[in-house]
Amino acid sequence: GVDYLAMAYIAGQTLAERLQTGPLPPAEAVRLTIGLATAIQHAHEQGVIHRDLKPSNVLLDQQARPHVTDFGLARRLSESAMRATATGQVLGTPAYMPPEQATGSTDIGPASDIYSLGATLYELLAGRPPFTADSIALLQDQILHREPPPIRLSRAQVPVDLETICGKCLAKEPERRYPNAAELALDLGRYLRRE
Repeated sequence: GVDYLAMAYIAGQTLAERLQTGPLPPAEAVRLTIGLATAIQHAHEQGVIHRDLKPSNVLLDQQARPHVTDFGLARRLSESAMRATATGQVLGTPAYMPPEQATGSTDIGPASDIYSLGATLYELLAGRPPFTADSIALLQDQILHREPPPIRLSRAQVPVDLETICGKCLAKEPERRYPNAAELALDLGRYLRRE
């Protein structure tokens, strides 16, 4: 007679907590992002978009494997309109949301999660999100109208190829991003294999 949820317990820390010690080595950042992209691809194949992917919504287990959590803003892809944003209300964490979500658009899909994966990868490599500002309005303006600073300006050891992969995820137009999270994971795998 009592409602309850049964969930796996992940002993470890969030990715945001891991980032408190600074950016990750490129290979470690890539391996984590491949795990995240694989998880997001699975969600998309089940017809679900996350809409709030960010380091604090990723748990790292004791083997440093990432687990995507907090599907509180998730929506089914089959919904014709995103009810929670139909009035133009912006939901999610501004620093990781794509331009289409930052404007309160109802046209949110898998490409939106690809952008958030790119924003997370950017932070793993640079030690900070792609955009930062003192107000949500300024942050929104940057997301809509500016390109993120090149990662290599702050971390010259980040390879150009990896910066390019990250930049493709962060494209302003959804159609210029990876077509799905599986393609992102494949490209990251090619980077690791020096292909």
